Amino acid sequence: MNEKRQSTTIVSDNEVKQSVIEKRDGMYVLPIGDAAVVDNASILETKLQKIDEVRRANVSKELGEYMPALEALRKQFPEIEAPYKRLSELHNLLWDIEDGKRVIEKGKDEEEFIDALMKEDPAVLHKYLVLCRQVSKYNDERASLKALINKITGSKIVEVKSHVTVS
Repeated sequence: MNEKRQSTTIVSDNEVKQSVIEKRDGMYVLPIGDAAVVDNASILETKLQKIDEVRRANVSKELGEYMPALEALRKQFPEIEAPYKRLSELHNLLWDIEDGKRVIEKGKDEEEFIDALMKEDPAVLHKYLVLCRQVSKYNDERASLKALINKITGSKIVEVKSHVTVS
């Protein structure tokens, strides 16, 4: 195995600290929380279902890197299965919502897009606003599910949600 270590300087609170970042086989080895493993794997599974054949190989390779950790978590903590399933459902919903938003936005810069929304059929503006609201609502649910997974597994690294919850 070809292991390389790179040094980097990280500046934090006006203090310079030396840190070693490990890179193995062309990938950085970084600590991530248990819920991040589950969430990222679920996102990649959604991508595999939704993207074209040309890009599927890279996504499949990336997902393969997550699978050993995901399977270990699922085996050790079977109670994460329901939140994992719901995360997968949410990622599919969010994918479709983002596609819907992009259809409405397509081919317009920011100003053109806003002008078009204001002048078009009110139903288009309504649909766009509903889609935006759904993104916030479903991302709030994702954050809750990830917090639950981290609690179940006792993860040492947990995501901190900073946005106002809409629902």
